[in-house]
Amino acid sequence: MTPSADASAAGLSLPQPGGQTAQGSRVGILGNQPASVTPFSVTSYTQDYIADQQANDVGNVLQYDSSVRVARGFGNFQQLYVVRGLPIFSDDMTYNGLYGMLPRQYLAADLIERVEILRGPNGFLNGAPPSDSSLGGAINVMPKRAPLQPLNRVVMGIQSDNQVSVATDIARRSTDGHFGIRLNAISRNGDAAMDGDSRQLGLATVGLDYSGEKLRLSADLGYQNHQMEATQPSITIGSGLDIPSAPDAKNSIAPDWSYSSEQDLFGTLRAEYDFNANLTGWLAGGMREGEEDARFAAFLTVTNDLGDYSANRFDVIHEDSVATGELGARYRFVVGAVEHRLTVATATFSNHAHNAYAIYDPFNGNIYNASPIGMPGSLSFAGGNLDNPLVTSYTHTKSYAVADEIALLEHQLLLTLGARWQSIHDKTYDYDSGDLISHYDGDQTTPTLAALYRVTPQLSIYANYVEGLTKGGNAPDSNSNGPVSNAGESLAPVRVKQIETGLKYSTDNLGGSISLFNMDKPVLGFDEANRFTTTEEQSHRGIEWSMFGKPTANIKLLGGISLLDTDLDDKHSIGAPQQLANLNLDWSLANVNGLSLNSHLMYTSEQYADADNQQRAPSWWRWDVGVRYITEAWQGSNAVFRLRATNITNRHYWASVGGYPGAGYLTLGEPRAFIGSLSIDF
Repeated sequence: MTPSADASAAGLSLPQPGGQTAQGSRVGILGNQPASVTPFSVTSYTQDYIADQQANDVGNVLQYDSSVRVARGFGNFQQLYVVRGLPIFSDDMTYNGLYGMLPRQYLAADLIERVEILRGPNGFLNGAPPSDSSLGGAINVMPKRAPLQPLNRVVMGIQSDNQVSVATDIARRSTDGHFGIRLNAISRNGDAAMDGDSRQLGLATVGLDYSGEKLRLSADLGYQNHQMEATQPSITIGSGLDIPSAPDAKNSIAPDWSYSSEQDLFGTLRAEYDFNANLTGWLAGGMREGEEDARFAAFLTVTNDLGDYSANRFDVIHEDSVATGELGARYRFVVGAVEHRLTVATATFSNHAHNAYAIYDPFNGNIYNASPIGMPGSLSFAGGNLDNPLVTSYTHTKSYAVADEIALLEHQLLLTLGARWQSIHDKTYDYDSGDLISHYDGDQTTPTLAALYRVTPQLSIYANYVEGLTKGGNAPDSNSNGPVSNAGESLAPVRVKQIETGLKYSTDNLGGSISLFNMDKPVLGFDEANRFTTTEEQSHRGIEWSMFGKPTANIKLLGGISLLDTDLDDKHSIGAPQQLANLNLDWSLANVNGLSLNSHLMYTSEQYADADNQQRAPSWWRWDVGVRYITEAWQGSNAVFRLRATNITNRHYWASVGGYPGAGYLTLGEPRAFIGSLSIDF
């Protein structure tokens, strides 16, 4: 019996050599599968890796993936992840396979057992996401479960400048091992590495599981309260200006009256039942209630080469009410020498979103010379009532999927055939009156064809044709040419198509993969009648290479390189670096028992901030280093000391460009920071 977050009989896959990644991950409706026999590009980061990187959030984990860069969305300093040149919004991540369950702006790492990334479109595997992202990949996080042995853990931490945290992790199983409970809680409070920036986090989760002879259950309940004050805002460079050198990120230009506040309560339930040796059914469901309010230095735009800017005070409130569910069955049967694994599933998702905002008169400042700024009080424009926001959007999706995984030649050749019929129902309402403005109600089918051939037990070749699907969004009210002719219209879903081929290699010590892909994506823009619609198609072509393992008894490595070409009329996409590279080394000193050193190098090539490729953010690199020492604190207890320095050379750089499609705002890389922690198991 293996404790399982996904209620599967096999449970989570074992770690790869080196323990930083796992041997498999969740592959949508196909369930947990070994990466070596999955005809898709997948990586699963383990809890040990998350702890050793002293990751505070999902972004801290994924920033070390050579095919991912962390950017910022349009929300309350929302984390966003760029994969294959396309964004994955944090509110489009899945939690144990379910959309919409996680806090949509920021997710603390303390509740996570695995962070899993699937690269490429995944409309068949996961269905359409709640928002309009995830065309270039998908991110799933798995919650923690009680291990077979009792766990009592306390982690105390401190990081620049004076942020202190205390976390507890407690787990127990029943005497027979069938029932398990795991409690996680953390409190984090204090100043961040940037002057004036302070952050608070409160998180508590409960994970339950039951494993019987035929029935398996898994449930989670969580609450997260995340507060930020005077966090560095996004910066847009005015048209016709070159991108200036990055200011010292230690000096935040955020007004002291800016803040972000987010509270989320979420819960999920998953069950799996074996009707017989060949037939298994499952169901899953969840709900989330989220509340966000914030006050930004928004629309901050640099107006000259000296770094002067103009910005507006922008107040916003957002509330979510989400419900989601999934039902499926999997049946194994054999016809002659051919083995089939047939999967059918249906899923549904709904969200009522309440919104209101207020924009105040502009104020001025300089990105190189931060100075106190009084809070503007003269209202320019408002939408809705901040004290009583109305429903401004309603999204409802439902889908039906079928897949046949076929094993031939004694499992040497594996084929995957599948399709998902997806219905998207999207409504938008007036902020002030609540009247319906527009709606879209349509459906699409996204097929998948994939194959994997095991050349040897260590080497596999794979290829796939996949499609992605998201809702189309809404036409804006105006642009530089004046009012948009179809303002507010809900657009038809966006559909992308990709062909990918690759190699996977794994031995007892080392492993890796290389993939080549070509993805075609429709581009939304304005036609001659100033109508917002699909105008042309963009190609994303690339090569991704990754490796992992433990080449010697004392060294663990993890890294890779990604090369990307995004072509649209001989121009590159906004915020899509052409080259990414990461290398993580962990060295256990043979002559000092328990002592390890680690180093991580990260490189990101230049990025463009405008569609004409006239504004170019320079390439950047960063070096993080750390040390870990494991010892016995006292009889029967283990202690792990960790110390890490990020951006050790204290480079000033523009970390990301854009994130929201078509927008070229910049975010600063964080200054040098030191993170220390003591973890005690007793």
